[in-house]
Amino acid sequence: MPTQQEVEWAQEHIQQTTKSSIADHVQERVAVTREQGEQLEVKDAIFHELMLARLADNFIEAFRDADYSYEDIQKISLALDAHPNREELANLLAIPWDIMHRRVDYFKKHHLTAEEIVADLREAREEAKEDGYETFLAFNTQVLPLTPFRNERTDEKHWVIPPTENSNLADHKLAFASPNYHSLYREKNVRHLYLVRDSKNNKKVPNNPEWSYAANYSIVMEQNLAEVDAQVNQIAEEIEKKRNAA
Repeated sequence: MPTQQEVEWAQEHIQQTTKSSIADHVQERVAVTREQGEQLEVKDAIFHELMLARLADNFIEAFRDADYSYEDIQKISLALDAHPNREELANLLAIPWDIMHRRVDYFKKHHLTAEEIVADLREAREEAKEDGYETFLAFNTQVLPLTPFRNERTDEKHWVIPPTENSNLADHKLAFASPNYHSLYREKNVRHLYLVRDSKNNKKVPNNPEWSYAANYSIVMEQNLAEVDAQVNQIAEEIEKKRNAA
């Protein structure tokens, strides 16, 4: 087992390298989309990579909470890093908060290896897709923080984006989600960013087809929007400096 000092050194190294690795992945993604004749906003790419890093941290933390060994956690982290499709990986890791620990307990009970864990996530998503319920990562912003609640009937805890918005799309209130950085809702002085699980079954807003709407969305995790904005802008500046220096 590593010493506490070794763990702290590792964490410091991760913090120092995260920005540069995100910048590298961003430039790769932007270059690929341009080769394909498409345009990808740099800040959208930065945001996606940043959220993927947070999702991976969240996933790994669940294994720490389940008392996985340091060596097993390292193997899981390496298996995530080795995944060839980063967009798919983000969708795989968009596991709702109230499901995450049940999934990790299942992995532990059945002694799944790191590779088997990633394969199981892919298989579960493919099965859902075949059943007509394809899910993916999306985002919601809120003025006030949302807290988990307990279902009195089942005694289970849930954490969701509730339907609070009036709309002519339905005769009841709705919740909304967006798929990327540039389409985040930013009115009303929103401060809290929620990563949520969206579904292809949810309908699109007619005059803004990037947004979807539903009765609610399951929350994966919460982020401070101002801190995310600051990091996106900082990495964008670093990328611009690299371009100008080239």
